[in-house]
Amino acid sequence: MKWFISVSVAAILFSSCAQLSTVKNVKPAPPSIGTVSPASLPTERDQRANPEAALSRYLAIAAKAWADLGRDPSNGGTLQIYNYSVGRVVSLVQETGKLPRAGAAIIGTGPNTYKLTYGSDIQFVADPRNVHLISADEMAIAGKNYSSRVRRAGIGAPVLVQTDAPVERAREQFLSSGRLYYGMTAVMDFQGAQVRLLIKDPLASDRVVVAGHDFPLAADFSIGPAAVLAKNRPQRLGFIRMIRPARYADTALLARLQPYDPNKIPVLMTHGLQDSPATWAPLINQLRTDPEINKRYQFWVYSYPSGYPFPYSAMLLREELDRIAKTYPHHKKIVLIGHSMGGLVSRLMVTDSGMTFWDCYFGKPPDQVPLDAKDKQLLESALIFQHRPDVSRVIFFSTPHRGAGLATNWIGRIGIALIRLPENMLSVGVTATKFLITPGNSARKPHFPTSIDTLSPYNPFVKTMNTLPIADHIPYHSVIGDRGRGDTPNSSDGVVPYWSSHLEGAQSERIVPSGHSSHQNKEGMEEADRILRLNLSASYVSTGKAARRNLTLPAFGRGGLVRAAQ
Repeated sequence: MKWFISVSVAAILFSSCAQLSTVKNVKPAPPSIGTVSPASLPTERDQRANPEAALSRYLAIAAKAWADLGRDPSNGGTLQIYNYSVGRVVSLVQETGKLPRAGAAIIGTGPNTYKLTYGSDIQFVADPRNVHLISADEMAIAGKNYSSRVRRAGIGAPVLVQTDAPVERAREQFLSSGRLYYGMTAVMDFQGAQVRLLIKDPLASDRVVVAGHDFPLAADFSIGPAAVLAKNRPQRLGFIRMIRPARYADTALLARLQPYDPNKIPVLMTHGLQDSPATWAPLINQLRTDPEINKRYQFWVYSYPSGYPFPYSAMLLREELDRIAKTYPHHKKIVLIGHSMGGLVSRLMVTDSGMTFWDCYFGKPPDQVPLDAKDKQLLESALIFQHRPDVSRVIFFSTPHRGAGLATNWIGRIGIALIRLPENMLSVGVTATKFLITPGNSARKPHFPTSIDTLSPYNPFVKTMNTLPIADHIPYHSVIGDRGRGDTPNSSDGVVPYWSSHLEGAQSERIVPSGHSSHQNKEGMEEADRILRLNLSASYVSTGKAARRNLTLPAFGRGGLVRAAQ
């Protein structure tokens, strides 16, 4: 049996090590049209032999292109030359150490001398002493999560910005780690020999004034997230965080994927069992192709060790949302997106528990249960809660609302055996067992549940959760995979059957031809885009019961594709 478990674990580990993203250095292609021929550009040999001279030459080429754009902003060839030159300047100032650290950097000699200054409209890259820049056209991205690269045509050179922030500062600012990778865009303006290198956020601005004219700001929306996945490889932690959650307790956090914008609606994505926020990369990449989504939404993720029972993970998310509310008290209401167990975590954000869960387990009020104060506080926080007033809508992807049989078969039993819960949970489990009941005051539960325990169709929490409604005024949507078999309502995505993922009262239910990863399916991603656009519509009244009555939904466990009310 031990050998069998070892083989199973090895299979899981190898399956989670697939390259989700790779970033490789490439030679950028020079512009094919324009007034500057490729032969007149500094060669690679020139750049290696005298990088500062090459930098001065590219500044001169960019200055001429800038002046030409001032006279004729519609000249596409000139725009190509300008963008290419800005990209080379970015790389060469980094290579030569000429990125201005304070004040200005003097580049070149004689008539080809330039005074270069640096600036950014984004705080975390405003200090050039803590910034490393790479031109995006010098990087090729690939991997499972990046079948396409999302760009926006315009002026400027898209760049990858790397910067470091102290871990404690990252936590305070809801950043994903101490090392940040972010896609931005470099533009240069010239006033004679005075050159201003400006690094702009293309998610904050879609236009920029250069050479006295208004241009669309170029962007590479894929390079930042692709670099994060390639460098940090967060998917490596999916399995180990499940079986050793205590070791990774500090990775339970809400993180912003872009600078906070009070005018944009947060979309908060929560992953499922044995997973990480990396799972959302394809969806985010796809949503970035929609200019309206970029303009109106900002993306956040909730990451957590998935070995925790999901009510505990939901408790931690409520705490993170409380911190967000204190830091950004006027943020717009959040749209939640959850996949699999992450959908259950999201569901608890829009549920009022009352005393229902507590009574299910203890059968008497908290003040009558003689538990240690810390243990009681933990249990009360996990079992007694109100829906979040800062949430406006939920999208459930492949969510096992009524549990999944996988949690009770041999695979689930192996997973349960491998998970080692934190000491505080084990302690609570030992103490609380004396007072726990199941409905009807019958058998006692022998141990504190793991995440897999709480995914069982027979779990008391799951069964009780399905007696509680989702808050009336919060619309919700389901996206469900059927593996392309078209056999709904008898369908399954291979992990979660339709009878578990279907929810009465959903404003829309979309069946897509996918397995359990419906959030990475093309039709599933298109549905997310549709719902987010729907959420923007001022004419659409998302007021719970009234909106839901406009739908004719099938009885539980029956029916197929249900379209949204129009």
